[in-house]
Amino acid sequence: MYADKEKNTGAIGSVAYSLLGETTPSTFYDSITPEIMADGFLSRFVVIEYTGDRPNRNKARVAPSDELVSRLANIVAQASQRQKTTPHQQVQHSPESQVMFDLFSDECDRNINGTHDEARRQAWNRGHLNALTIASLLAVGDNHINPVIQSVHADWAIELITRNIAAYEKRLSSGDVGDGDDVLQKKVMQIAHRVLKGELKDTNPKIYKDGVVTRRVVQTNTSGLAAFKNHPLRATKALDATIATLLANGNLMKIDNHEAIEKYDSHGDCYRVLSLD
Repeated sequence: MYADKEKNTGAIGSVAYSLLGETTPSTFYDSITPEIMADGFLSRFVVIEYTGDRPNRNKARVAPSDELVSRLANIVAQASQRQKTTPHQQVQHSPESQVMFDLFSDECDRNINGTHDEARRQAWNRGHLNALTIASLLAVGDNHINPVIQSVHADWAIELITRNIAAYEKRLSSGDVGDGDDVLQKKVMQIAHRVLKGELKDTNPKIYKDGVVTRRVVQTNTSGLAAFKNHPLRATKALDATIATLLANGNLMKIDNHEAIEKYDSHGDCYRVLSLD
């Protein structure tokens, strides 16, 4: 819409709108709130996350083949023609893909009904529909005149959505999304787990080999996280409260300061990890 009404675009029916975005994981997950997780907003996104090393620059780029350009042009022409006549085209199932999607729908139902955590329920809520959307696009890419979802399309789409949900659930479990006391506790225990696995090194290797974490390591790895940094108490006091809860719950046990100095040469607070649940 414009200030000059004559320039306004007229109403368009049967719009299929897709949004493609790229961002860094921390920016994306730090923006997610419990309300966004529970109301199903995130379930409308298919998130593809790359966690590997940066690849080398591709020096072998080539122009698209004539066959690819022709196929894309034909798809656009078919879509344009459909828009003038029938604003949609039904995508059919092959018998094999129908069975695969029926089974995946049942799997989504089991995961939804198997928990009362609304954030996890919503992760699966649109799983079946999202996989159908992806498989339909693949079918159109292979046959834009009479698209039929084949088993290879169904397999690829279901695998993509399953990976998307698994990555999201992993972030939930590690406390990387949302806020609140539960998220803070998960994050501290995730850091403790990484210390015990040797992924986060302390100054004295004997510390993490004995199942012990230092306050210094935990604070260093939580102070910049949104859940701590944006907490009303601010990062340090939020960590104090979180550790106090974990001590009371039996996840951590504070080591006597004299023992920490004698055994680990650590003059700060140290905690023995008793439970990673």
